[in-house]
Amino acid sequence: MEFQMQPNEIITGGNIGYSIKWNLYKNAMLVIDGKGEIPSLDDDDEGMLWRQEKYRGKIRFLQIGEGITRIGQNAFYHCYNLTEISFPDSMICIDSRAFFHCDGLKDITFPQNVIRIGSSALSLCNNLKTVRLPDALDTLESDMFLCCSSLTSIALPEGITCLKQGIFYGCENLTDINLPSSLICIGKLAFSNCKKLARISIPQGVFKIGEQAFNGCGNLKEVLMPARLNRDQFEKIYGISREYAHFI
Repeated sequence: MEFQMQPNEIITGGNIGYSIKWNLYKNAMLVIDGKGEIPSLDDDDEGMLWRQEKYRGKIRFLQIGEGITRIGQNAFYHCYNLTEISFPDSMICIDSRAFFHCDGLKDITFPQNVIRIGSSALSLCNNLKTVRLPDALDTLESDMFLCCSSLTSIALPEGITCLKQGIFYGCENLTDINLPSSLICIGKLAFSNCKKLARISIPQGVFKIGEQAFNGCGNLKEVLMPARLNRDQFEKIYGISREYAHFI
């Protein structure tokens, strides 16, 4: 889906190899067109001009054209004024830290063809409130939503089998999450410091919950858990007070 607004005067631009072209416009649009992959960058790599400080803060709208299949790691790292993203249906992979610390981002909808979103892809997106995940995912990687402090609820698609380490760590305003019946494992610190989470139901298929998965969830008063899970040293292992756990 493309934005209704049209690009205007070009500020800067360039090519990625022979098949991808990009332009940053005065109306704060970064448009990337062509075929192939947006390459990975190091955290402090300013090789892509849009990552340079004098341009990074100018990006509010990111439009990625049909034919682009992958966003490399750190590609839009700390593009702090980025507010809207238009993805193509051709997108299948978004690598680690692709949108790390994009503070202006409030809403993101991933295309249904995306099969992998890397670790920390949306970490420290402090104003992120709405996330729509593709049905094709089977794993949510570590720290994906780390410290997304404005996230209050999220729908996890059926088919997700694993929530990796620290995925919702520090999502202090998260109050509502329904875990899919397909889930089998929850990584350590997965919901640690989700201070407003009051209730959670662990699906019957879950056989492993990592250490301190619910540590610091001070408002968590009801946890429904499969009877097979370890009842010994309950609080030490899971970070949940034994009095609030109900085995079913």
